[in-house]
Amino acid sequence: MPEAHPNYPSADKHADAIEATYREDVAEGMASGPHTIDEAAHLCNCTPNQLIFGALAGKPEGRYHGYFRTIHNGTVVHVNNWIRLNMPGRTTAPTLHDAATALYRANMSGLHTLLKTDITKAQGRIRISQKDWKYIPAFINNNAYINTCETYGVASAQYYWGRLATLLIRILYYLFPDIPWIMVYVDDFLIMLPDGDQGNLATSILLMLTALGCPLSWK
Repeated sequence: MPEAHPNYPSADKHADAIEATYREDVAEGMASGPHTIDEAAHLCNCTPNQLIFGALAGKPEGRYHGYFRTIHNGTVVHVNNWIRLNMPGRTTAPTLHDAATALYRANMSGLHTLLKTDITKAQGRIRISQKDWKYIPAFINNNAYINTCETYGVASAQYYWGRLATLLIRILYYLFPDIPWIMVYVDDFLIMLPDGDQGNLATSILLMLTALGCPLSWK
């Protein structure tokens, strides 16, 4: 059964940075807080001892460690096991063979340009039912935060983001039939564009993703 677990030492080391990521999520409507434990329990419609506070960890990422990732370990609290029992499948990223095949087939009809897009916090933007909030709250700096959307480290996050990504791909294929191939690597889109008018096509794709509400990383 799911049960709370203490945070990892890295969470204590980076407590302020982790809380800063939660405050950003609150500002974007992806989380709620800070709360006392009793307040969090009230919002989750449960008792305080039914809150499954996840084992948080944190680490700097990026080429120059300019980005900080908060990790919510849904496995150690036994939440992921229950999620997987109710998931009809899992998503997988394209392999090197898939990419090589796509490049080969696309280039048989002419040279192509690669457009790479990054969706910021993609997995964390999928809303979850209020009845499930109690299974993935966080506790840091003596404050409770409620993840009202999926969060990194929980098994369902990638699955449901993968389904949304598939919908976005189908829309792009429909609107831009010149695109021969699109692949998704977690939260990165790799889009092949035929040479010739690739600048206008790339601009149109980015504008369409923006219009659909995709938070692109413009860095």
